[in-house]
Amino acid sequence: MWRTLRLPADGMLTPNEAERVHEIALRILAEVGLRVSHEPLRESLARQGLDVRQERVYFEPRLVGRYIEEHRRRLLSAPASPPESDPGLTLSVSGYNHDLEDPEHGSIAPFTTARLIEMTRFVDSLADRGVVGSTPGYPGDVPPELQPLSQYRIGAVYSRRGGSFGDISSPWVMECVMAMAEAMGSPVRGLPVYLVSPLHLGGDSLAIALHFRDRIRHLHVSGMPAAGATAPIEPFGALALAAAEAIGSYVALAMGTGLEVSFSVWVFPFDLRATTMVFGSPENLLLRALARDLNRFYGHRLTTDQGLGDIYVMAKEAGIQAAAEKASLMTAAALMGQRSFSGAGSLSMDDIFSPLQLLIDCEVRDHVQRLILGLPVEEGDTDWVALVREGVTRGFIAQDSTLDNHRRLLWYPRVFDRCALGAWLRAGSPRLLDRVRELYRAQLAAATYELQDGDQRRELDHIWEYACRRLVS
Repeated sequence: MWRTLRLPADGMLTPNEAERVHEIALRILAEVGLRVSHEPLRESLARQGLDVRQERVYFEPRLVGRYIEEHRRRLLSAPASPPESDPGLTLSVSGYNHDLEDPEHGSIAPFTTARLIEMTRFVDSLADRGVVGSTPGYPGDVPPELQPLSQYRIGAVYSRRGGSFGDISSPWVMECVMAMAEAMGSPVRGLPVYLVSPLHLGGDSLAIALHFRDRIRHLHVSGMPAAGATAPIEPFGALALAAAEAIGSYVALAMGTGLEVSFSVWVFPFDLRATTMVFGSPENLLLRALARDLNRFYGHRLTTDQGLGDIYVMAKEAGIQAAAEKASLMTAAALMGQRSFSGAGSLSMDDIFSPLQLLIDCEVRDHVQRLILGLPVEEGDTDWVALVREGVTRGFIAQDSTLDNHRRLLWYPRVFDRCALGAWLRAGSPRLLDRVRELYRAQLAAATYELQDGDQRRELDHIWEYACRRLVS
């Protein structure tokens, strides 16, 4: 029997507190309203009887309540994923990075297409170590409008997970991405809508979602309100505003599109001295834990994904700060039930991709995986007195039980050093980052995946060439 290590999972927000936050959110929607800057959507809501004054839409609490019940019913009635007896911890790589930390020299520069292909192959080669991801960024040597399309094409060709894409501002580029996805047999069925805090439904993601409403099945609404900047500094006030803008946008899109819409609520800390949201901070994890409990109130099932898997940090280089913050976040979240973690290999939030940091993150993940596994506690029929008597006489190292079970008890790191000082000095005082570089070179040499389907590659090339011609015409 394994004795596992766990933290209490009672949550930070009680059901009564969640209900109170929800009531405040309803008042905000009724009295402050939601700015809807997309005129056709706003006019559609007015025709359906909502109170629209200039660009603001006001929501009657009973109407919102009906939509919230529908949201809960739909999420809770969806088939649940079968539980895993011991799910491993997985890491996912962000596709939003624009820069690459050079693994040999530590310099930071925009991704080129060639380096992005190289790093996509590198990420793909780590799939057997529980790394999930496609293209870890955008190519800076491609016109900005075409970067998401190039990103998708690179992922489709050089990653077994296929293509992925980030933010797209132009409908015709989204059309090309959707055509590539169709060619790869993975059609785009849903799109995200990102809110503009405070209380604003608008922007490129909304325009794209509405443009393609007849081609997709569902939308997901979320935002990034910053406590102290675009939301109240007090956590409950920030949470109420975040809930109001997410709920109002959910209702507006459900009424205005007829699509299946879902929403989630998040809040992020803002540092007044650094004038930025601070990822990797203790406050970020605490606010996510608070929001997790409110999302559960709105019907989200939380199993291996507790909404606590954010390991983005503000560190600008691979090493001490990044590893310490990611390890702290991953340990606490894993002990609260989280099993998947996003932002592996990313630095400066998700500005920089570092292959060395990704390997360090894998080591941290393995460390945390061993921690939460616990210890084997099996008394059985072992004669412990006889075992101790033998060990006192002949030593314990060579005992059969030691040789049989030492690998069961101990995790052996690939990067971190455990030897005594004398052995380390005799080995030439090796530095950890040098060891990580050696592993990176070996991993990269084994990263050779490339799409072999000729028809799919020709179709991808055809769409890409069309997009390039259109951009310059």
